[in-house]
Amino acid sequence: MKKIFLTAAALTVGTLAQAQSSITLYGTADVYVESLKVSGKSADTRLTSGGLAPSKWGMRGSEDLGGGLKAVFHLESGFAIDSGAVSGAMFSRAANVGLTSPVWGEVRLGRQNAPMNDAMVWTDTDWASNFSANSPLLLNNDPVAGLYHLRQSNLISYTSPLLNGFDAKLAFGPGESTPLNAAGTVTARNTFGAMLRYKSGPLLTTAALHRGGQNTPTGANKQAAYNLAARYDFGPLTLSGDYYQSQTKLASGAEPKLQAAVVGMLVPQGAWAYVAQYGYVKDNGLNIAGVAKGKGTSELFNVGAHYFVSKRTILYTRLAKAMDSGNGFNGQSANAGIAFGGAVPVNGSARTLAVGVYHSF
Repeated sequence: MKKIFLTAAALTVGTLAQAQSSITLYGTADVYVESLKVSGKSADTRLTSGGLAPSKWGMRGSEDLGGGLKAVFHLESGFAIDSGAVSGAMFSRAANVGLTSPVWGEVRLGRQNAPMNDAMVWTDTDWASNFSANSPLLLNNDPVAGLYHLRQSNLISYTSPLLNGFDAKLAFGPGESTPLNAAGTVTARNTFGAMLRYKSGPLLTTAALHRGGQNTPTGANKQAAYNLAARYDFGPLTLSGDYYQSQTKLASGAEPKLQAAVVGMLVPQGAWAYVAQYGYVKDNGLNIAGVAKGKGTSELFNVGAHYFVSKRTILYTRLAKAMDSGNGFNGQSANAGIAFGGAVPVNGSARTLAVGVYHSF
């Protein structure tokens, strides 16, 4: 009897072992030394984490359920390599689970990239680095929609299978009456995002949208944002371009608007690669509260080089400069993201000169 029991146990363990998920541990460690100069202040030397890519570690896993269907999960945590501090919650960058099929597509639930993020990053010649014009001007710093462009919690997404070069991603985020102010009188509305991608040879194009807003005691603030982008690899030269627009219909009837464009170039030369970008944002003269302030603009230049020591290790340098005119970004007077860690004064500027190292594992 004991022998039969041990044999059955061994068979059970073997079956469970075959059904176990495959898990991949991965990450990036990225740090740079920079000289940061914000107008009106003296230059500051800093050691900063996450130049080409955020310093992070994560786990991806899948289990084959048969018939091409797989269960999948993704956990990702950010950290500051200069201090060792964790960035936000433990898995603030990703925490989701789902099902995927080559025939039916993929469904994921939990914290994950928003469709707008995927659309912009894939077409960016600097891959949304800390210096890229796309990162502060489009992804992070729209006063309202930018909160949801990068990644979202409580998100339900569906990504279609690839068909004739096309695929799409749809996402719904329940507002869950999440309070957005201390009194709890302003709450998050449901959000909806969508992205359509087309890839054919050297051409990649994307179109994305986001809808959301807030519920307030006086009514709803409804926000919509759109992005069109393209990237073309000519071989010795890759060009990219993004056009972005957002509009908020406030309960008061005012409609603050933003329009933005980013163009970029990447030139690979053996172990070297050179990047250059220019981004521009303008508003319609209303601040985020709908009060007239006069039209404002923001600009960002980014030039630099990569040296590929290996497939996993890159040395890089950057010179980037951000400039404000007329309190751009719908009247945000102190925008930390656009200034590489320091707020740009109204009608002021900020520049950084950086040298860093990136390593992936």
